Amino acid sequence: MSLLALLGSDALSVGTCRPLLSNVLTTVYHVPGLLGCIKTAAAEGSVSDPSPIAWWLLRVAVQDEHARQDQLVHDMADLLMSSSGAAKCAAKDLKVVLSGAVPSLADQERLASMPLSAIGLGPGGRHDNDHADYRNIDACPTAAEVRGVPAGPQSVPS
Repeated sequence: MSLLALLGSDALSVGTCRPLLSNVLTTVYHVPGLLGCIKTAAAEGSVSDPSPIAWWLLRVAVQDEHARQDQLVHDMADLLMSSSGAAKCAAKDLKVVLSGAVPSLADQERLASMPLSAIGLGPGGRHDNDHADYRNIDACPTAAEVRGVPAGPQSVPS
């Protein structure tokens, strides 16, 4: 799955690389038998980090109707829901896309250009407890969240 991790890099998800990356991801999806092999490996526990797979399927499903109708993609979404961390976050988004719900244009754009590193960040990209719907917050906010201080290496304006 290291190829998918490399394709998910931030540098390839922006600018002039973005449309080319979308084509590559879709082409890889259409390789006969590949998704079945990936599903088998994931189900057997041979995949240590399934987040690149979840990211890849999410990116493909957003732009490819065939992928949204593919039973293997639906099966993979169910399998990935049993994961944790970034893979589960991407699987949740994938399940929404596969449900036929039409995401807003902003969400379509966000999902279609999301680099692998952004999976698991909330809608605002501030922290992992940042949900568009406050009812989906799993834990009480931290003191930094209450103050509005972003998590991570970002600098705070003075």
